Amino acid sequence: MKKFDIDGDGSITFDELCQGLKKLNMNLSLKERQSLMRKLDLDANGELSSQELYGCLLYTSPSPRDAHES
Repeated sequence: MKKFDIDGDGSITFDELCQGLKKLNMNLSLKERQSLMRKLDLDANGELSSQELYGCLLYTSPSPRDAHES
């Protein structure tokens, strides 16, 4: 979360998301970044809370069992 929450206020704005993705060398188009923000921002308030971000990471992370099935 710290890589994304630049101002330390506990939420991630669209600009912070874009900067964080850039730090991770994730070169997404503007449309892809906007789509990602819309999908992650569950309450549609224009910012990502730690719960929204972590919820997505937990939901999409492969389990150790998945890694053995590959």
